[in-house]
Amino acid sequence: MAFLGFLSPVFRVAIKGLYNLISNYGWTIVIFTVALKIITIPLDIWVKISSKKTQFLNLEIAPEMEKLKMRYGNNRNEFQQKQMELYKKHGFSPVGGCLPVIVNILIMLFLYVSMYSAMNIVSVDIAKEQYIKYNEIYETERADGKTEEQAQDAVYNYYLNDKKGSNSFLWIKNISYKDANIAPVASFADFKKTVGGVNVDQNSEDVMTFDYNGSPVEVSKTNYDLVMSKISTNVTGNNGYFILPILVIAFSFLASFIPEWIEKIKLKGVMQAPGQNMLLMKLLMPALLGVLCFTTSATFGIYLLSNTLIGILTGFIVDPIANGVIKKFILKKKDNNKPKISYSR
Repeated sequence: MAFLGFLSPVFRVAIKGLYNLISNYGWTIVIFTVALKIITIPLDIWVKISSKKTQFLNLEIAPEMEKLKMRYGNNRNEFQQKQMELYKKHGFSPVGGCLPVIVNILIMLFLYVSMYSAMNIVSVDIAKEQYIKYNEIYETERADGKTEEQAQDAVYNYYLNDKKGSNSFLWIKNISYKDANIAPVASFADFKKTVGGVNVDQNSEDVMTFDYNGSPVEVSKTNYDLVMSKISTNVTGNNGYFILPILVIAFSFLASFIPEWIEKIKLKGVMQAPGQNMLLMKLLMPALLGVLCFTTSATFGIYLLSNTLIGILTGFIVDPIANGVIKKFILKKKDNNKPKISYSR
């Protein structure tokens, strides 16, 4: 699946650029997700229109198709020939109807996998940058003759007062970790697991190194605990409360029904509500996204929730536009099908 995430480096660079302006990773992800969703609105409109056209044409040719089955059901070759003639008469293409859906699924898959990969990389970046900055403050204070406790106080004050000192977002204390009942400040073992560091000495797990901007950074458990001591002592409780996964499941489930509600209201009986959203998919997709939220960092959870919410909001733009085009298409088809009256002297 790695090849599907080819956009993740691009997304990472864009997110890092936005972060330098906003100074909060949570809001950076929200704004980036909104921008990405706006860019894909034309694709959504195209898919909606193509899907609705295919649905309408299916309904239109259904009675004639039944007649063909009754008349030529025992002659497969002749039935297929008549079927193609029927498709041509109504301008219906089975392949053309499926193509937009397939393209949309592939693009959405690319985006999801790329964002998943990008958010994991961003979470690692957050953990690395946070420690690098904290250690820099600690070492600077110690070099200036401050005591160990004073240096730790300086690190903690930076965490509290500087926008980039804390990677919190709303109720989540550190978005590089899960929205769950886990410690908001990582232990040395968890930090090493998150950033993917390796042991400098294979016989000891107390010293590790990781790559930062192309340079190796060596961290010992002793130094890590010293730098993070004050924050670990004062920032307690849960990192989160499983709110992100619950919201993602709830809004994803809601989003699967909203298009049908809009369609029933806007089309006012011109055609039936689409049957493409089967009950299984309505249950499976929210459950899958919820599991991803439960098992990955809050960065990806923020993306999923933002993407779902903006998808619901843009639906109130996409669906009316698609419905308007389909109404005109239906009216034109009905007008073309009216018998032409000729006058003669």
